[in-house]
Amino acid sequence: MPLYRVHFAAEHTDPIPPVESLLSIDATDPVASVEQLCREGRVPQTGILRWARVVLTVENGRARHVLRVPITPDRQVPLDWQPPGGSP
Repeated sequence: MPLYRVHFAAEHTDPIPPVESLLSIDATDPVASVEQLCREGRVPQTGILRWARVVLTVENGRARHVLRVPITPDRQVPLDWQPPGGSP
């Protein structure tokens, strides 16, 4: 499976941080990478997030081609989400 790097943002025009600082995940396709990060609770809890941007190609350490995926209710992480097995 390919490795995808994902940035969550409030607006699709928000700047994308350097690629090496983004969340990374192995997934079958770009949309699956966003869904998997949401299921695992790896989405930043820093306010309202409306967009996930999946980096498809990198040039000189910066995102070159990006797929924008809207965050919909079925992709949101519940606020009371806990990792499997409970807290340590």
